[in-house]
This record gives sequence, C-alpha cells and structure tokens, in this order.
Amino acid sequence: MASDYSGYLNVLKPTGMTSHDVVYYVRRHIRMKKVGHMGTLDPDAAGVLPLCIGKATRLAAYVQNETKEYRGEACFGIRTASQDRSGERLSLALKEALNAQVNRDRLEEVFAKYEGILEQTPPMVSAVKYQGKKLYEWARAGKDVPRRPRRVRVFSLTLVDFYQDDDGYPRVLFDVVCSKGTYIRTLCADMGETLGVGAHMSYLLRTKAGPFPIDKTVTLEELKNLAEKGDLARVLYPLDYPLDGMLTVHLTNEQSESIVHGRSVRITDSASFGEMADGKQLRLYSKQGQFLAIGEKKDQYIKPKKVFIEETEHEND
Repeated sequence: MASDYSGYLNVLKPTGMTSHDVVYYVRRHIRMKKVGHMGTLDPDAAGVLPLCIGKATRLAAYVQNETKEYRGEACFGIRTASQDRSGERLSLALKEALNAQVNRDRLEEVFAKYEGILEQTPPMVSAVKYQGKKLYEWARAGKDVPRRPRRVRVFSLTLVDFYQDDDGYPRVLFDVVCSKGTYIRTLCADMGETLGVGAHMSYLLRTKAGPFPIDKTVTLEELKNLAEKGDLARVLYPLDYPLDGMLTVHLTNEQSESIVHGRSVRITDSASFGEMADGKQLRLYSKQGQFLAIGEKKDQYIKPKKVFIEETEHEND
C-alpha cells in the first residue's frame, strides 16, 4: 500500500551513490513516487541531501536556490580529467615547483582571490545540458563540447588545515559557503591553475543546504527503519519549513476560503502592504495557523500562486 507523506527529509548521503540512487532508495522504502532531491551531490561526495516528498516537490526551487556549505579538500600538483580524485590523471607537477608555489601564505592569498563573484566553466562530468544531452553523457561518448561560463558567488572560503600526503603532494582542507550552482571541483582546479601547479578535489562533504544542516540529517538505514515502523513523520519537516525568509500573512476565514479556491483577496491592512512592491511573495496561513499557500502581491490584492490543501490544489500563473 502506497504511503502519503508531504514535507522534507534531510538525508545524509553516503559516498558511492548518486543523488538519484538516494531518491530511488527512498521511493522504494516509503512507497511513494513523488520524491525528488534538491541539489545534486556527486557520487564521490557525502553529506546533506534534502529530499522533497509529496506536495513539497512543488516547493523544491525554494530550497535549491539557497546557499550551500561544504568541507572540502584540494590536492595540489595533480590535474585530473574530472577535476576530482576519480578522474584520469592528466599531469603531475614537479616537486620543486610544488615546494616553491604552494605554501600557507600563497594559499591564503589565492583563497582571498576566489571569494566573491566568479565565472566558472561547468566541468564535462556535470549535469548541465548541451543540445539536449547532459555534459557527462557527452563525456562518456568521448566528446568535449562547448560550455558557457556561469556566474556563481563564493561568500566565504576558509583555509582549515594545510599538510602533505604520503606522496609529498600538498593538500588543503577548507570550508566554503557558496551560491547554488557552484562547482567545488572546479574551484579546486581553478585555484591550482592560479598557483601554476594544477589541482583536483580529493574530498567533499556538504555540511548544509539552505536551512538543512548536517547535524540534523538521517541515514538511509534510519529512514528505512522508520518507514517500516510507520514512523517516518517523526523526521519529516513541514511544507513551510524552508520559507522562513518569506513574509507571513494570516487570513480571515473568508479570505482563506477564497485563497484555497484559487481566488485573489483584497489587502485590508494597507499600512503594512502599501509600500510593498508588486510581485512580493508571501506565506499565507489560516486564522488557525494552518499553512495554506504561497501568494503574491499584485496591486491591492494577494493572488494565490501555490495552494497546498488536500481537497483543492491550485497553481496559478
């Protein structure tokens, strides 16, 4: 018998699984098809992978656009085809060059340079599409296709530790806070090019995705056990959880009835809404505190955009 959940699961993705592998695993064990991830995490990476369940799939974009946080490691002196440890080695830097170019002071300078707005070229192993096919599909076919640079933002990049591995290659442990769409492997590779020795990403752990932190994650085994006991709701975040930054509006019973049936309602509190720009998105609640919908201000009205009621679900464009 199929389950009927709506909300978010904060999953701890293990290494060795794709993000879709995790989605498939959860779909199978909670017996629901409407499960999706909110931001791909590479197979070699571990950490926070929020999943949207049921009606929450209609809110995925609100989490995907949030900032991400990572603990990563870069290995300098070795370039790889995929910009991470699983790729074919393309070149090795001479140890003399490494000793001259890679030290803590130089790394601090480079880290400072890579904070702010950056232009990144997506790696060929990414899911970005070119002519209808994902880049990694072109890469598997042995083809290198044109890629447009993308603008991303690194809010902070902090050097945590600096050391050498057993082969004498310098490695840097770092923390990064960045925008959606930032490729950490590309960040590592670009910093290696800046130093003139090359680099690749040797480790990656996502520690936070939007409002979902790593210390509140659940493992796949835990999810399986909870689903078998019918107790999954204990770790399910509510629909409005990722919407904290959105202004809240409590409606009268009459207004609530109109909103859940897809009708706009007139703004009565002109003192609060008079200066608000059209297009402002709002969280709409009933008088009793039930989350009803996401609305949008338009002139002196609130127009429902996404309604989340069992009997009446609307999405108005």
